[in-house]
Amino acid sequence: MSDIENTPVPVGSDRLDYDDDVGTSTRGNGWVVFACVLLSALLWLAFSLRRPTTVSLSLPTRLVNLPANESLLEAPPDTVEYVVSGEAIAVLPVYYNRPVVEIDAAMDDIDFELGGAAFPV
Repeated sequence: MSDIENTPVPVGSDRLDYDDDVGTSTRGNGWVVFACVLLSALLWLAFSLRRPTTVSLSLPTRLVNLPANESLLEAPPDTVEYVVSGEAIAVLPVYYNRPVVEIDAAMDDIDFELGGAAFPV
């Protein structure tokens, strides 16, 4: 047998332990955690805004084209209920910048209960 085969392997305190230095540095770990949380929040937001959603909105009304010598038999409503459906990213601008529904008084017959008005989304 050679001397290499008979050489004892160091144990205990004589052994080189490379695991002692791994993970002990806390410098910079806060930024890594912050970056991971920020990235996960942005990914969640991106996927959430692509989901289909339906929102019920109360839109304000405005009366237009009322001749000076005419009047309405009944006052138009101050608001109308409207349901908006689509991807959340397309619904958000309508939700935060609500359009005004114009009621045209020049029409012969105005039905306030009639639905189906369309807004581009």
